[in-house]
Amino acid sequence: DCWGWAAPDATLYAIYGAYDGVAFVNASTLQPSDFIPMSNKTIRDMQTYRNYCYAASDPGDGIVVIDLQFLPDSVHVVTTYSAGGETCHNLAIDTARGFAYLTNTARTGFRVLDLSNPESPVELPGVTTQEIHDVFARNDTVWVPEGNRHTFSCWDMSDKQNPVLLTRVGIPNAGYVHDAQWSPNGQLLATTEETIGKTIKLWNVQDLGNV
Repeated sequence: DCWGWAAPDATLYAIYGAYDGVAFVNASTLQPSDFIPMSNKTIRDMQTYRNYCYAASDPGDGIVVIDLQFLPDSVHVVTTYSAGGETCHNLAIDTARGFAYLTNTARTGFRVLDLSNPESPVELPGVTTQEIHDVFARNDTVWVPEGNRHTFSCWDMSDKQNPVLLTRVGIPNAGYVHDAQWSPNGQLLATTEETIGKTIKLWNVQDLGNV
């Protein structure tokens, strides 16, 4: 996957996941800034919170936490987080609230990390679903594409101890429901299906009772 990060001096960096590590590139000059090699780890997904990059390795040891504050000179791995040896395929970070949501190993739900201390995440109760591939999180709302279940769901995570399922929507004639992205104004959701011949779909989600 790939991600972007804006440094405090407004320099933009592209972050690329690779089979053997994570690459950091100045997006304006296209010059490499640093590369974190990781043997036997496929970096599937990366997102940033403050001056940290959280990289999901699958297979691997969990979430690799990388400090970006020393760019353009270098980046530094500060810790690797895992709970019970679980790896993570995909993740999403609610940067407004400071929580990360991780797809669990068996893809039967998502885990929740409190990032109050970005270098020492704290695991909170998660959510169990029948199937999950990815997550999208913003302002305590989490959207979940649900793979071969052919659905996507929306969760209210305001109370991390008591998540609330707001809606679950079936996709007609669906393939493998892979991804969901929410528009900045909260009115539209885009879903993709990782199946040949399927389409990107746009959903009006202003009224969760009538998606």
